Amino acid sequence: MGKKQTETAGYSLADMQASPVEMEIHGKTIVVNPVPLRDWGTLDRWMREETMRMALRCADSAPASGRASYVRDAVKAASSLSIASPEALKGMLGSFDGMLRLAFLSLRIGGNEAHVVPKGSDFTHATLEALVGNDLHALTAVVTKIVALSFPDPEEEAADPPAPAGGDTSAGN
Repeated sequence: MGKKQTETAGYSLADMQASPVEMEIHGKTIVVNPVPLRDWGTLDRWMREETMRMALRCADSAPASGRASYVRDAVKAASSLSIASPEALKGMLGSFDGMLRLAFLSLRIGGNEAHVVPKGSDFTHATLEALVGNDLHALTAVVTKIVALSFPDPEEEAADPPAPAGGDTSAGN
């Protein structure tokens, strides 16, 4: 075979097959999977709905004379959001709930039942919340890994995401 036939453009076989990887959080091993396109669509829909929910809550406290205009602007803004835009993705991943939702979409795919839930139980959003607690550092490490697996970059090693701020590389502290 010639070089062109065997070259993988910097991707390993694991990257090309979107292979899951293991991580540890609070002493428990989790299996992190790349998020399928369909689930990115689910996240996109949630982001738009959450934007509308927040806008409607704000509109309730706005003066009656400007409420309709406020809601109209909110609908326009929410309809133009897309998870594909770097700004929207950054905003969604900047919220604890958004990161939890992304982590759940990855971890529910499989492999976590044996690690973090009692035998015969399903991996649920509540399971993830109990595992992560309010540990933003651990959740950020998981989300960083998910994004790297979902969108591999041949210039970076997907198995080693950048260290979180502060230089600590352990997810459970």
